[in-house]
Amino acid sequence: MPSFSRTLEIAVHAALEFANARRHEFTTLEHLLLALIDEPDASRVMKACSVDLDRLQETLIDFIDEGLANLVVDYEGNESVPTAAFQRVIQRAAIHIQSSGRTEVTGANVIVAMFAERESKAAIFLHEQDMTRYDAVNFIAHGVAKDPAYNEFRQVEEIEGDWDEEPADEEERLTEAEWRARYMPIETQSSSERDGKIESETKTRKKVISSGPFVFLSYAHLDQEIVTNFLPFIHSKNIRTWWDQDISPGDEWRSEIADKLEKSNVILTFWTESSTVSTSVIEEASTAQSKKKLVHVRMDDSTIPYGFSETQYVDLRAWDGTESDPNFQRLIYAIQDKLGSQTIEFASSRISHSSPMEIVAREGKLSVKDAPSNVPPEVVNPIDLDVRLKGVQQTLNNMCMMCSDNRTYQLPHTLHHCLEALKSAATTEPVTWYALEDAKCLLVDCMTDSYAAETWNVVVYKGLSNLIVRIEEIRPLLQPRQIDPETNEAKPPPPEPTIREDQISDVVSIAEDVKSELSSAESQDVLDNNTKQNFESTVEQIAELGASTEPKDKKLFKLRRAMKGLAYLTGGVVTAIGTGVMVNLLTSPSAATTLLARLKPIFESILQFFV
Repeated sequence: MPSFSRTLEIAVHAALEFANARRHEFTTLEHLLLALIDEPDASRVMKACSVDLDRLQETLIDFIDEGLANLVVDYEGNESVPTAAFQRVIQRAAIHIQSSGRTEVTGANVIVAMFAERESKAAIFLHEQDMTRYDAVNFIAHGVAKDPAYNEFRQVEEIEGDWDEEPADEEERLTEAEWRARYMPIETQSSSERDGKIESETKTRKKVISSGPFVFLSYAHLDQEIVTNFLPFIHSKNIRTWWDQDISPGDEWRSEIADKLEKSNVILTFWTESSTVSTSVIEEASTAQSKKKLVHVRMDDSTIPYGFSETQYVDLRAWDGTESDPNFQRLIYAIQDKLGSQTIEFASSRISHSSPMEIVAREGKLSVKDAPSNVPPEVVNPIDLDVRLKGVQQTLNNMCMMCSDNRTYQLPHTLHHCLEALKSAATTEPVTWYALEDAKCLLVDCMTDSYAAETWNVVVYKGLSNLIVRIEEIRPLLQPRQIDPETNEAKPPPPEPTIREDQISDVVSIAEDVKSELSSAESQDVLDNNTKQNFESTVEQIAELGASTEPKDKKLFKLRRAMKGLAYLTGGVVTAIGTGVMVNLLTSPSAATTLLARLKPIFESILQFFV
């Protein structure tokens, strides 16, 4: 991972110190932007983009003092921790630098990365002073400033020779017209920009298709311009496509379409006013659905034909015309899942962004918190939560005693393990909904697999059924308020690992490697009891499933679920330590560095099941 420049490191510490001075529980992007005003590289970029730094500083301080008053905590000794957005920006800047072959992250790179957090006040305050991401990139790459007084000379080198070497930061080489063509909504481009892009796309289309997995594009001919404008965004993700415009002169079009429908890995259907009444589009979508190849997008308010709305579609009615739009990203995820062509980097990013947990620093160690960690639960009532948790704990104690009397109740041995897992999840501080729900799912599986309603003692069955209801009642008091999955801010869907029967031993071996690391001195120094308990529970699940004799399909389903949990935990720890910011909040940074070196290859082994 690239290192921070000395001045950026100072700025990050300053942001944390500023938040601590105001007794803020979290350090936000606004704290970071305020600190970057004094960071040389960031301030130079902002000045070049005509940002009034004094005005920006005043705006930020006012917002932090008034708009973030709800972050103030009353207890002594609180250490402010970076929000998920803060960490994403730092990580995004670091990954960007790493992918371009450079080794040092500067404040300027962080400013650019900040624009991806479009809903943050930090990005909004920069936009209010007419600074855009393009302005920043144009200055960093070319030395071209909005204020000519800040123009800087940049050496321009011809890119020749070995094309296997990645050019340094493709985005920073774009001209303004190229930038507009790539990132601006289609409807805001001039006709010459649209025509230029369409012509270029037509010339290169044959090269994109070539061989390998590909996507069949199904659309109504009246929507040809929509699809034409859409293609560059799909191709920018290295996804091969085929549509009827690729039929060569002389080819028999009906047989060519039938052939490509059969050979395609994904059939992408564009639902519009025209396509919803097109017999051919509906037939192609029906074929796609029957072969489990269908990925479809809703482009306008037309009603999707009967039978297809049952398959989850991607809603692009409000698409902003950029690759960063969350709904467009969900489309890419869906296509990549069908293609089965994700890279390790793609899988890692997907796991990180869809994780139901976050790894944060707590009392000098890494701790699991429900995501998003800076959002309160739907119902904020600590007293009621405490009463309900104690009630669940008491019920669990009673049920454990009943289950230990096997002579009377004759219950399966696995039930005792499920109840112990639930007991641990309900008592290990800080209690998280993630751990509770995971343990609850184990109990539900046990009851379902054992036909509990028909075969167990009625008192035990009713007691456990009531326990499940009581646990679910804790959700609104414990789990952070979740973003509506239909909104643009929603997380991408979680990834699904692929595990074959002959790979079960490999999965068990990975779990054993994790178990070995949990007993190391470094893990004891870096991970709190909450995190270790989550790891241990997941590792035990995998070990038991490895030895299980239950039906293959059921066994593999449970293994995939456990593998996702292991990926979330391992990836979360690797990401938290790897960003650099979190290490400075730990009691033993050196132990964290050692643990990172050991966990990274294990995480990479886990990721192999997601690509």
